[in-house]
Amino acid sequence: MAKYEDILTELYSRQRKGVVLGLQRMQVALGQLGRPEARAVNVIVAGTNGKGSTSAFVESVAIASGLSVGVFSSPHLNRFTERFRVNGHEVSKQQLVAVAGPILKMGLTFFETCTLLAAKIFEQASVDLGVYEVGLGGRLDATNALDSSVAAVTSIGLDHQEWLGNTLTEIAEEKAAVFRGRVSVNGSRYHYVDNLAKQWGSSKINVIEQSDLETGLKGQHQRQNAATALGVCHALTRWFPRLSDEEVLRLGIASARLPGRWEVLQRSPLVVCDGAHNPSGALAVRDEIERRDLRPTLVVAGSKGKDHGAIASILSPVARRVIVTQAAHPRAEAAAEVAKSWRTCELAGNLAEAVQRIPVGPIVICGSLFLVGEARALFLDEPTDPLVVGEELRQGVIIP
Repeated sequence: MAKYEDILTELYSRQRKGVVLGLQRMQVALGQLGRPEARAVNVIVAGTNGKGSTSAFVESVAIASGLSVGVFSSPHLNRFTERFRVNGHEVSKQQLVAVAGPILKMGLTFFETCTLLAAKIFEQASVDLGVYEVGLGGRLDATNALDSSVAAVTSIGLDHQEWLGNTLTEIAEEKAAVFRGRVSVNGSRYHYVDNLAKQWGSSKINVIEQSDLETGLKGQHQRQNAATALGVCHALTRWFPRLSDEEVLRLGIASARLPGRWEVLQRSPLVVCDGAHNPSGALAVRDEIERRDLRPTLVVAGSKGKDHGAIASILSPVARRVIVTQAAHPRAEAAAEVAKSWRTCELAGNLAEAVQRIPVGPIVICGSLFLVGEARALFLDEPTDPLVVGEELRQGVIIP
């Protein structure tokens, strides 16, 4: 049996081959594995931002109702096993190793393999409900090959334009394709998505604009994600009636937790981290800074291919001081390149150096999920895989 480290080495080697978008390979592989996902009721969650938070809210409500639930998310922050949760807990290395052998032999891409690992892990755990975050877009994403009953779109924004299109309309069309043959939940406030749901012949669940329930995840934008999650729960009541119980919903939404989303790493002085790696994410962070009347020092990094200029223009007005650094990841953008987008900033060689320069808080660490992983390791002593933390190395996308 392969060791955990050997599995990571093999998986990361597949990142460099790029992503092959398409469903045929996944359909064949799922059939060979006996459709492991079909033993549960499944939800697919697509969207530019809010996928992780919405999935965490659904997970928490499901647990409050007494269901067994698995969640597949990406990217991870510190450990590959973070991508797979069962009943709110990260799976063990042993659980991953136990199912990996036959799946690795199929020779699929990094994300396809991860999706199959999730389906098999959840089958072994006998979950009632599976929640799968889409990796890229939706129409040709590996998760769209899964036997799923409900699909949600959390938000529509500009990100990954080189693969999904340069307009919100094009991006919406890619993401809303997950609605085909499933109950649809549109949490995006983008009405064109409702039209797309009709085109796909999907029965639609109405979503309130914002939930007024207390949310376990902090930030005003989480009320919209909670509303989307409530829509998903409503759609699931035909299989799980208890998901309509008001006390279950209240408890679940209030109990949700997710690292790296306006996460407080230290209270005195205040240190917060949030990915904010695209314009929509940066807007959410800016709104939260303004709502809390903070004037923070921003410690910022970026990833290759991201819109550093848009992020800088959104966050600059609320920053007292800006320090630009670089995460230790192959997809990290050079600090000097990111700094070009900021009118006034300083450069630091790494996160620790940047933090040491700041005598007083508050501090907001943002702009890169890779940097958030490093911040959690630095402030929380979060255990980290021996290999680099981070998301898929999408150096090229092949659309068959």
